[in-house]
Amino acid sequence: MKKKRWVSYLFSANERRDRIFLRCVFIAIPLIALWVVWSAWFPETAARIYPGCPIYRLTGLYCPGCGGTHAFRAMTHGEIGASLSFHPLVLPAACFIALYLAALLLWKLRGGRGFKPHFRRVYLVITIGLILYHVISANVSSGLGYPLY
Repeated sequence: MKKKRWVSYLFSANERRDRIFLRCVFIAIPLIALWVVWSAWFPETAARIYPGCPIYRLTGLYCPGCGGTHAFRAMTHGEIGASLSFHPLVLPAACFIALYLAALLLWKLRGGRGFKPHFRRVYLVITIGLILYHVISANVSSGLGYPLY
């Protein structure tokens, strides 16, 4: 019996999995929208609940996720330049994930007809490259006296 790859298993035509996927999307989208609106209306409260990076506190070095929370907060407030300066991967990742989920949702709602988005390894390679670039550039610039935030 041929083994299925996890990607093909995840996006195969299975009615139960499709229903679970649609429920998750329809639950997640309003929750994300509510969180964005809440953080825009009450920025002081939202800023207090964001955690600090434990790796940065212990070592003084930026980790691959450092600046991500600041970047997401700046993105939700419409500060695109600040978001990209805190972490260059957050905004493109959010756009890519939103488009990918929208295309997949549309494909599932149309009964498996039309354009179906596929996971490609090149996406993972590009993501890892951008994360490594961010870590190296953030730590080098911090060593030169230009901290990330």
